[in-house]
Amino acid sequence: MKKFALALMAAAAAVFGAGMVANAYPPIPDSVTVSQSTVEPGGTFEVTAPCVVPEEVTFTFEGLPLDVRCTSAVVQPGFMLLQQSSPDGAATATLTAPTAAGTYTVTVTGSTSGSIGTATITVQAATDPGGGLPATGSDGISTTTMIAAGLLVVGLGLFGVATMRRRQAPVA
Repeated sequence: MKKFALALMAAAAAVFGAGMVANAYPPIPDSVTVSQSTVEPGGTFEVTAPCVVPEEVTFTFEGLPLDVRCTSAVVQPGFMLLQQSSPDGAATATLTAPTAAGTYTVTVTGSTSGSIGTATITVQAATDPGGGLPATGSDGISTTTMIAAGLLVVGLGLFGVATMRRRQAPVA
């Protein structure tokens, strides 16, 4: 029985042990991310893309390119961290949204790695406060009110008929 339990533990360690090593490493970013997917007109947002250090990454938005250097967070003793990013390399660009509402795409291309990916943002329509009070309540008589009034009339009619029947003297 002891040999069977030992063999079972060895088999479990062989099957499930390899997954623990793979889970020990942080995940490598594999797509372009946006700080916020919905932006107000004229608002700013950040786009971050994984890349190979030290390539030049081009963020193209509305036909305008913006070049950013791919950096890595490398800290050496006695030196300050000048640029912060993921250890595998990332490039971040701060962009300004158009003033017209709609859906827009940012294309990211690396000088070494080629096409990295795209990200989509949605620009909200500008809200107009208007200055007036918002409409509340109803604009007239609703269907529920009409049904309730009809049932009240029918109930009053039945009450009247019942009252008149009680007042009639029985005919002998």
